[in-house]
Amino acid sequence: MRYTKIYPTRQRAGPKIVLKNSNVEKLPLSELESAILQLNKHKCRVPEPELLLNGTPIPVVEEVKFLGLIFDRKLSFLPHLRYLKNKCMKALNFIRVVAHTFWGADQHTFLHLYRSLVRSKLDYGCIMYGSARNSYLCMLDPVQNHAFCLCLCAYRTSPSPSFCIFANEPPSISNAGSFQ
Repeated sequence: MRYTKIYPTRQRAGPKIVLKNSNVEKLPLSELESAILQLNKHKCRVPEPELLLNGTPIPVVEEVKFLGLIFDRKLSFLPHLRYLKNKCMKALNFIRVVAHTFWGADQHTFLHLYRSLVRSKLDYGCIMYGSARNSYLCMLDPVQNHAFCLCLCAYRTSPSPSFCIFANEPPSISNAGSFQ
């Protein structure tokens, strides 16, 4: 029979750092806009650091938006992908309104609208969030497929690779590896 030793875990406090001069190199830091995001892929929680900026504590957050991308603690990019899907669906609503009227719009015009309203949002930051799980990236496939259905006046049951060929568009991020 094996005996395992149980060691008591010590609760260590996070490091305490005080920033006194925030105007270093004439770059002022705002206490209200500053946040700490600890990146950790492990399940164990690392103690949160106590960082003071001009006497004001900087909060530790679960996710932070930086240059339009939402970063979370585990770098799964799941909050960003959900946000991106909602934002693209709102842009698709505009294409849907234009597609169901007799204003004389054709496939070429719809594809221009798709590229400017939806594809630009999908392409921005794809180098960063492209490292997310493939199951997370598949959340964006229905957005692209729905856009192609509207732009090409195709049935929803049509295969999605044929949409990319007819529209002369690259495949979505989750399917990009399967076409190479």
